[in-house]
Amino acid sequence: MRIEKQMLNDALRTLGKAVYQTSPVELYRSVRFVGEPGCVRVG
Repeated sequence: MRIEKQMLNDALRTLGKAVYQTSPVELYRSVRFVGEPGCVRVG
């Protein structure tokens, strides 16, 4: 599946805001992405 760069950018920005606002622990106010050929994982 191909995703347009702008759509991905908007989705990641929204996800980052949601994580930051809902996490009570400062350490968990981030999202980590791991990229491999043909795959992106969120951790």
